Amino acid sequence: MRKRANTRGRLIDAAASLFAETGTTRVSIDEICARAGYTRGAFYSNFSSIDALLFALYERKTEELLETLAASSSDPAPAGGIEAEVARFLEIIPADVQWYVLRSTFGARAQHDGTVAAALRAHGEELRRGLTPFVVDMVCSAGLRLVVDEEEATRVIIAAHVGAVLQGALVDDPTRLRSDTVLAAVRGLTE
Repeated sequence: MRKRANTRGRLIDAAASLFAETGTTRVSIDEICARAGYTRGAFYSNFSSIDALLFALYERKTEELLETLAASSSDPAPAGGIEAEVARFLEIIPADVQWYVLRSTFGARAQHDGTVAAALRAHGEELRRGLTPFVVDMVCSAGLRLVVDEEEATRVIIAAHVGAVLQGALVDDPTRLRSDTVLAAVRGLTE
């Protein structure tokens, strides 16, 4: 079992590095296998398709983010109001373009594939559940209160952040865009 998990992990790592190098999810099974040092047989004993491997990569990135959130929950809240809270949020939530491109890729496919849509929705809700306590704490620590349901507020903040990350390549200062966008979303959801 450990050997299979290792093989699976190395195939995911290989796909991630190829994706990062090429900027596209259009990598071949042969390229992934060559990078990982495995045969096509090893690939197919772990994944049914490139999509299955890319979804495993997406799942891993989601798990890593949720682990980071859980680890940061014991950190003291910064002083400085909502601006400091949003800065803390942005330190914890990465501007990982690769993860957001995977989300977008699967989002586009979900419109035509109910299985992908269901899986993406389940993972989106898992992320939302993990982020909601952080969002509530961020708002309360800044001395504000949400004017909408906390789950909906979290979805809005996620959407704002994802949009800002994906638009980052189109502006001179992507870090400022992320900060301004999330801060505007939070201000619009609070009083």
